[in-house]
Amino acid sequence: MKLSISALILPLFFALAGIGECIEGPHLSLPDSVFDFGYVQQGATVSHTFQLCSTGSDTLRIIRIRPG
Repeated sequence: MKLSISALILPLFFALAGIGECIEGPHLSLPDSVFDFGYVQQGATVSHTFQLCSTGSDTLRIIRIRPG
């Protein structure tokens, strides 16, 4: 019987992904990752501050932020 590589790698990937949650280290938590501005008049300036929380056991370094 012939097994594809993905049939062997995918279960290993998911098993290792579960282990990652047990490892200590830096971890970023965003209590609110989405903000709805609702109706905004064209040309109006709006802003919102997102709170970032370091919830890991090691120093969290934010190196780059990419808005999206």
